[in-house]
Amino acid sequence: MLNNILKLSSKRDAVDQYLWWGFLALAVSILFSIAIAQMVVGALAILWVIKIIHSSGFVYRRTPIDLAYFGFVASRILSIIFSINVALSLGGFAREIPFYILFVIVAQLSFLSEKDQLKKLLWVLIAAGTIAALYGSAKVIFHIEPRASSTTGGYITLGMLLTIILAVTLGLGRNKIIFPSRLIWGIVIFAMGIGILLTLNRSHWIVVALIFFIVGLKQERRVLGLSALFAILAVVFVPQLHDRFIQLIQFTRYASDRDVIWQGAFKIFFDRPIVGFGFGTFEEIFPLFASVTDKLISSWHCDYLQVYMEGGIIGLGALLWLWISVFRTGFMIIKRKEIDPFYKNLAYSIMLGMLAFAVSGIWGGFVTGLLGTLLFELLLGILALIALNPLDGRA
Repeated sequence: MLNNILKLSSKRDAVDQYLWWGFLALAVSILFSIAIAQMVVGALAILWVIKIIHSSGFVYRRTPIDLAYFGFVASRILSIIFSINVALSLGGFAREIPFYILFVIVAQLSFLSEKDQLKKLLWVLIAAGTIAALYGSAKVIFHIEPRASSTTGGYITLGMLLTIILAVTLGLGRNKIIFPSRLIWGIVIFAMGIGILLTLNRSHWIVVALIFFIVGLKQERRVLGLSALFAILAVVFVPQLHDRFIQLIQFTRYASDRDVIWQGAFKIFFDRPIVGFGFGTFEEIFPLFASVTDKLISSWHCDYLQVYMEGGIIGLGALLWLWISVFRTGFMIIKRKEIDPFYKNLAYSIMLGMLAFAVSGIWGGFVTGLLGTLLFELLLGILALIALNPLDGRA
């Protein structure tokens, strides 16, 4: 089984094989090690350059997402150039900008669009998410930690990654190629759902509920009913979950400093509305540090506010443009009559993941977290790769 996953479905050169192993390593390391994930992306970039050098007549293939994506990346670079503290913001260049290359690599590798490769890659990603959920849940059950967390980050990071992977997995429930067994699909959904519940992240609970509702109305009404019943029972009978649910209802009283963050933002909201204050300048410009409970707070805890404060209207406009491009591309794929149903379903599932990203951004999101960014680019690259091909999703 392992050898089957590690091998490409057709004969390829050595560089393609190494690239394939790199993507499998990335799918695992996103859940378990930020350091390894960074090294893997670096290795993928080097291998991709080697592939281009050794390829005759390489031609860059434009995708429907390119313009909006590169516009967003450019806005992030501008937030460094026009920063109130360029030296401080330059540190963000090494932490974020180089890793945007992942989208380009994925979208340009045609072998990743083959059904067998997509199936294997998604298997590994979903399996890693399931293991991470079980690991985090076990630490709570055995009283090692009060909230589920992963080996690579705290409960917020785990909750975000599991929420996105769960959203994609939910959409794949009727995909017989990826999930020939509904029982296995159900077990995976259950394991990741428990993991998200035990992170005690109220924002991710809301996102998961929204995704379950959408998928339930479209194709999984029984799953929607069972999951709602289980969630209700868990909240009623598990004290930790009950307490967090009460806090969710009374969110104005338990805002976790977000109310203070927004108050501080409004004080300086119009000071630099066009280009913003610069990448990573939160600690330099936030005016209400004396009022927050968590003195270690270092971001705006909202993708949209974060992008606006760092890059102004230019940055926020670029992010919104990217979201429009993503969903427009997804709907374009789904509406194509001639495309293979496998790829239609995959596009639908990725769009669920993207919706989870977009909604999660209201309370936190992926912009300030490298692991979230890498998962976003991996899924976005697959969506762009499918969109390149008019008939069956293959290059």
